[in-house]
Amino acid sequence: MVVAAAFFGVFLTIAWFAGLFGIWAAFLLVPALWHYCHAVQLAAAQGKRVIPAVEFNQLNPLGGWRVTVHFILFSLFLVMLLYVEPLGAAGFGGVLNWAAVFATMFVFPASAATLGVTSSLEDSLNPKGVARLIRILGPTYFWLVLPLAALTLAAALAPIYIFSRMSFLAISLNNALCVWALLATFAAAGISIRQHRTEFDIPGEVETNAEYAQRLERRRWRSTLDLAYGSIRSGLVAEGYETLRRLSADYGDSAEIQYWLFENMLDWEDRTHALAVGARLIERRIAAGQLYESLELHTRCRRLAPGFTVSAEAKVALAAFARSIGRHGLADELGPAAG
Repeated sequence: MVVAAAFFGVFLTIAWFAGLFGIWAAFLLVPALWHYCHAVQLAAAQGKRVIPAVEFNQLNPLGGWRVTVHFILFSLFLVMLLYVEPLGAAGFGGVLNWAAVFATMFVFPASAATLGVTSSLEDSLNPKGVARLIRILGPTYFWLVLPLAALTLAAALAPIYIFSRMSFLAISLNNALCVWALLATFAAAGISIRQHRTEFDIPGEVETNAEYAQRLERRRWRSTLDLAYGSIRSGLVAEGYETLRRLSADYGDSAEIQYWLFENMLDWEDRTHALAVGARLIERRIAAGQLYESLELHTRCRRLAPGFTVSAEAKVALAAFARSIGRHGLADELGPAAG
């Protein structure tokens, strides 16, 4: 989202200074930004792990006309309230006018989310549909409104109080920050909707409880491996290996954790540590009767390091198995060393 925010921030600033050309550029950029916001929201609601990039077809203001019309309606209404002040600029009329501004900002995330969920402009403008979404999200909804309200006010007041005294770079950074906050709001709305996906019946990528637990488990493995790597690189080799031994023991010294350690330790600058794990893993697989897997792993380790070796007993077992499956060259390579 940072790259997309920078992209829109810079080009919206160019449009601001570009005169008549800027009007045409804004006519393309603003709807494109709104379409991208909805794409981010939908991706988050579907549970996708990668935020989509800005697509060229999003620069077509006529494509996805419902999103464009939705944006125009809310934008014009806010502009009218903030600058025309139809309900008054002071006194009770001013209070009503600002109340209408905040009410509009309050319902907008729900309206936009309803449009994203139903793809229906009518539902997104229907008070019942909007109220239903707010009711489903509950207190979470208020955390979507607060940042968007602050963003909207900042964007509305910036041309009056800031832009006239800011450089091109400063305005670009300001625009990029506003775009990022807007994208973050839509992403947060998508995540909130995903947590209630059964009520909204949204198709997409679903992370099961087992997948979630596995992801957290792998994160812990990675953190422990990084800690061990730091110890070994600092010269505390024994401490590093003890960290890895405890991690493996926590999971019953399973083949899964051993293979994971071997594969990921190969990324280290010094592969001798991974090969040491590989040698122990080969000997354990032989003891478990998994001779084919052991032979394949041994062959792979020899490719990585021609001097790689295992215990004499392991060599004898591997040589006998290699000969039994017709890999006589490999058996001869292992056999003499076993004697």
